[in-house]
Amino acid sequence: MGNWTYINKLSVVTRIENPMNYSLKLKLLLTFTSLLLNCHKANTQHPVTRTIIVNSVQPTVDAGVLTRDASIIEIDSSITTSPIIAVAPCPNGTVLVEGDYCPNVEQNCIRWADDFAGNQQELRCLEFAPSRCLSRRRVPMRFCMDIYEAPNTRGANPIVMVDWHQAQRACAAQGKRLCTSNEWEFACEGPNMNPYPYGLSRDSTACRIDHQTVRYDPQRLANPLTRDEEVRRVYEAVPSGSLERCVSWAGIHDMTGNVDEWVANSHSRNMDHPPYHSGLKGGWWGPIRARCRPMTTIHSPTFVYYQISYRCCQNPR
Repeated sequence: MGNWTYINKLSVVTRIENPMNYSLKLKLLLTFTSLLLNCHKANTQHPVTRTIIVNSVQPTVDAGVLTRDASIIEIDSSITTSPIIAVAPCPNGTVLVEGDYCPNVEQNCIRWADDFAGNQQELRCLEFAPSRCLSRRRVPMRFCMDIYEAPNTRGANPIVMVDWHQAQRACAAQGKRLCTSNEWEFACEGPNMNPYPYGLSRDSTACRIDHQTVRYDPQRLANPLTRDEEVRRVYEAVPSGSLERCVSWAGIHDMTGNVDEWVANSHSRNMDHPPYHSGLKGGWWGPIRARCRPMTTIHSPTFVYYQISYRCCQNPR
């Protein structure tokens, strides 16, 4: 056990792990006490705690901290000129997503939904085998992402009928940006590369998918005089965060189903022809793929529809 010295008058606790002779300890303690007395007179800031670990052959004095031979000295006093303030990497309403992303993934379906077996555009897989990363190297990722779909408020209905440019401007107004498709995929699938945010098997009770009871009228949707009423009539999304099991490994809600989300396509910069830079991820409430990897890239940045929304990302502080 190390030796402990208490100087209660100055509220200082010093612990030296490595044993030293009593003569050297006394010299160090006297020097330390003198430094604290001088600093204490000039400083009345709030106490903080610092732990410093060093490797030094000779004793040193550094801002009132004595160290020798990788000793550990803890100080609880008012000798520092300013408090240490921890800054969260992400603002409120967002979470930090951090890890290694696999760009090229193999996902094999072992059980398809029979009723959609003949439609290649809307194949619904009921169960996947474990995913396998085919990339030689994974890509480190670190970013902040909104917890919910716009307006990023738990219990609010996701907004719809926004085009890619409008979504981009809405994010920029908050000091954010649209998520890239690679960021979106990693936040959804995680290091295990799960096809669904909740695992390998499709579950229509976990997220808002496979639930379309109202068909839209194309003419009413295209007519500016009846469009808003038609959107309200066919809207079947649920309030953000209301499905407790529809949450990814990173703590992001409603990533698959509910409403489509605009992203910046990581694989194309085209703004005037497919595949567009404006991508849609996650699917909506209808009977569609609704997985982490697929992306729709056939819609231009000015495209709007009754089930299209967005969420924002930003770089950590």
